[in-house]
Amino acid sequence: MGVHATGRGRGEMSRYRNVHCLIWNDDKFPFASDDCQLVWFHLKTTPLTGPIDIYKASLAGLAEEKRWSLQRYRKAFAEGLAKGFWKYDEKFHVVLFPKFFKHNKPENPNVLKSWLKFYVEVPDCELKNESIQSLKAFAEGWGEPFLKVLVNLTPNLCETGTGTGTGIKTLVSEPEKLTDECPHQEIIKIFHSELPMLTRIKDWTPARQELLRARWRSKEDYQDVEWWREFFAYIREKCPFLVGQNSSGNGKRPWQADLPWILEQKHFTKIIEGGYEQ
Repeated sequence: MGVHATGRGRGEMSRYRNVHCLIWNDDKFPFASDDCQLVWFHLKTTPLTGPIDIYKASLAGLAEEKRWSLQRYRKAFAEGLAKGFWKYDEKFHVVLFPKFFKHNKPENPNVLKSWLKFYVEVPDCELKNESIQSLKAFAEGWGEPFLKVLVNLTPNLCETGTGTGTGIKTLVSEPEKLTDECPHQEIIKIFHSELPMLTRIKDWTPARQELLRARWRSKEDYQDVEWWREFFAYIREKCPFLVGQNSSGNGKRPWQADLPWILEQKHFTKIIEGGYEQ
């Protein structure tokens, strides 16, 4: 179900927000007060919103736009805040919708690039930092082209001289400034050794680096090159589909995975859980 909002002030445009119909199966939303539900829809559709999960708005301004008294709006807003429907930074007047990107994936990397410009309008604060972390996590699941946009992003999109300074600049840096303890080349060497039938890595791009870095950091067990040796050996021995051993039946060369595909979050998790084991 789409929620349509139009507005001025950021250029004339129409905007849509996705609302999953299963929200009425949620364990909290159907039991919230009518006022709280109305505020939820208002916060989703106000012209103050942008395409990302965060924007700046004062409670007084929101109440005035809704044509409610501040007291009534504040009460409903506090209820939604307590239930976790949204988050709010009172100091910087910033609203954040958790898990927003789950139902609002950009159509392509260029759309994502245009979205990032809206971060300039958000003061530097912890909620901004949380938003960027969330977007980064979802981008990993969307695939390398989306993640590449974030990795190659010019850090000047972040405001300076305001808030905590923990915005996009600290989380998405220029590729040459990215440093970490992940032994990229050693893991690539192991990949080539254990899975020689798969496409060899010739260009270890910043986006690919970020995929491996994210998997390495996600669990202490993964921060060991011997774990990766066993992981790649498991794929070779137990996952014939991934290494092209399953016949396509039409005379064409069977599909094979490559390292960037393996490292994407959803594929990596499925492999770990035995989803490709035969």
